[in-house]
Amino acid sequence: MWEYFWIAEYGRRDLGLGPLTNGTDGGEGSRGVIMPPDSDETRYAKGSAYRGKKREKSFVDGLKGNQYAKGNKLSDDTRSKMSESHLGKPRTDEFKAMMAGNQYAKGNKLSDETRAKMSAAHRNKPTVECPHCGKAGKECAAMYRYHFNNCKFKDKR
Repeated sequence: MWEYFWIAEYGRRDLGLGPLTNGTDGGEGSRGVIMPPDSDETRYAKGSAYRGKKREKSFVDGLKGNQYAKGNKLSDDTRSKMSESHLGKPRTDEFKAMMAGNQYAKGNKLSDETRAKMSAAHRNKPTVECPHCGKAGKECAAMYRYHFNNCKFKDKR
């Protein structure tokens, strides 16, 4: 613990912050080590060392476990098998109510009443103006995302 403190206090030479020749921020391990990026030749050599080799089954299974989350599409055959495996499963009333109330997942449109409430809530928001570009709009996340401290004209005036 104290080693981290004193190295930070006096500074490392490799970072241009002081006289110490420590290669890390202190303590055991490689915390704070600065590694230069590999050259293209080194990257190719590292890749070639693994290319074409058999992997352990546990390693391969670990890679396959998340393949659908990475954007791979399921075949129609696989989809039909998954559908059949779920048919006839008992569903709790709580689950059924949750699925019935999930209007956005079904693609249903909002009711006129809900749309009116959302419109009224937006209409009652105060209008704000960006001091950098003069853009005026309702006080909402979009105004703060693209204006005020994040305005592209902030440093140009």
